[in-house]
Amino acid sequence: MAPLLVGTRPGSPEAAHRALMAKLGPLGRQWGAPGPIHQAVSAVDIALWDLAARHAGRSLASLLTDHPRAELPVYGSSLGPEGVAETAEHCAALGLTAVKVKVGFGRDRDLANVRTARRVLGDATQIFADANQAWTLPEALDTVPALADLGVAWVEEPLAGDRPAELDELAARTGMPLATGENLYGAAAFTPYLAGDGVAILQPDLTKVGGISEYLTVLRAAEVAGKTVNPHLYNGAIATAATVQVAASSPATSLVEWDVRSNPLRRAADAFLTDHGTVVVPNRPGLGIDLDPDQLDPYEEQL
Repeated sequence: MAPLLVGTRPGSPEAAHRALMAKLGPLGRQWGAPGPIHQAVSAVDIALWDLAARHAGRSLASLLTDHPRAELPVYGSSLGPEGVAETAEHCAALGLTAVKVKVGFGRDRDLANVRTARRVLGDATQIFADANQAWTLPEALDTVPALADLGVAWVEEPLAGDRPAELDELAARTGMPLATGENLYGAAAFTPYLAGDGVAILQPDLTKVGGISEYLTVLRAAEVAGKTVNPHLYNGAIATAATVQVAASSPATSLVEWDVRSNPLRRAADAFLTDHGTVVVPNRPGLGIDLDPDQLDPYEEQL
């Protein structure tokens, strides 16, 4: 990455992103592995947006919109397949009012885990389910109605292959809102999911899709299409801070994902959580956080 950018004047993060993808995108296609390319470009793109906002003396959210939100609802992620009761109790202690349960481990076990989460958290808590593309269409048609009966509000990545036509059919036959997008690379990959009626919630991950530049392209298209954009987020402090800033820039986002497992590389961002199921959007310049290199040293030594 560095030789392609050092000494250049791209003019904007978007221009730098285009330059990187023009040179590196063909390599991803040739290797049959676009993911590593998009993830590497994502890191550079996030850094450049942070710098752009810092130079402007504004938070990233206020750089993207004149009226950013100051606080966003979050949902607890990482419930299951083991220890659902304990993790649900942790979510309750954090004040979270929405959670997501991992499913796709067998119908009986999936339903038992959702029941456990409901028992611990009560009827007032929203519960979502994430199958991580575990099911065929017939399997999903068998399980999704049972999840609906337990009050599951939407199901993420229900189908192996993530095929838009099958997602449209599943949504039409079950009435269940569906979500997907964490494993899509580049904004163009979202086009089929924007066109159909099956996917109600798009979940671009700005550390995978191509950074903030590509995420914003998805976001703008989703706003036009009337889709919700609830970003996928399963990372450390930088990705968390960036996701919160971008999410605060659009009314299309109703929830931000929050991994509730312990992660020492996310501590700087965990401080954003309130005790009532929301995250405060930092208003400092850039992403709103600064990293302490001394905190990273022990983990670098382990590597």
